[in-house]
Amino acid sequence: MDRAAPRRAAAREPTTKARSAMSRVVILSLFPFAALLLAAPGSAVAWDPFLVPNDHVEDGNARMVDDDPQGALHHYEQAARQLPNEPGVHLNRGLALLDAGELDRALEAFEVAAEPGGPREIRADAFYDMGLVYYQQGDAAASEENHEEAQRLFREAAERFRQSLRQRPGNADAGWNLELALRRLHEEEEAQEQQEQQEQQEQQDQDQENQDQQNQDQQNQDQQNQDQQ
Repeated sequence: MDRAAPRRAAAREPTTKARSAMSRVVILSLFPFAALLLAAPGSAVAWDPFLVPNDHVEDGNARMVDDDPQGALHHYEQAARQLPNEPGVHLNRGLALLDAGELDRALEAFEVAAEPGGPREIRADAFYDMGLVYYQQGDAAASEENHEEAQRLFREAAERFRQSLRQRPGNADAGWNLELALRRLHEEEEAQEQQEQQEQQEQQDQDQENQDQQNQDQQNQDQQNQDQQ
């Protein structure tokens, strides 16, 4: 007997941050640039940082709006080389990788963006997006009836949504997705329990069938021996 598939509801998809690509992208179009200022009479010549547009980030944002994550990724990679310590660049890079379906690489980028010391809003977004990645991976494992792996991934998703909420308390989307991840985790636990019970029952049925066959074989042998006497 085939095991019933885990229950699904129409509202199972986790809430994304926004449907618009631009609104999902951190508009990190400025970066520090050192410039030599002309000295006024009697003053010292000093280096002073000022902000100028970063073309690669702007081009990457434009590609995301055009639904071209691979093109956006090219520009974000260039921006990351220029700004390796800027978490917003890595967040954008992770979003492009996520849209391109490169989930493992997206996780790596989000982990960099979520490192301690960065802006709380960017860390909140990075943890949130990690939750989305783990949720997608958990959903894929569940569809393959790999319930143990699905449970691990939904636990990871739930923990990332919790971390996002610690950085941005009260966020409705993160709270909703946390609830969904925990609900899916519970369903996968139940599905695994049912699977194990079914496998146990099938093994018992097989053992009984083998025993019945042995008994029948023995009866046939006994009858044959009697006929030969």
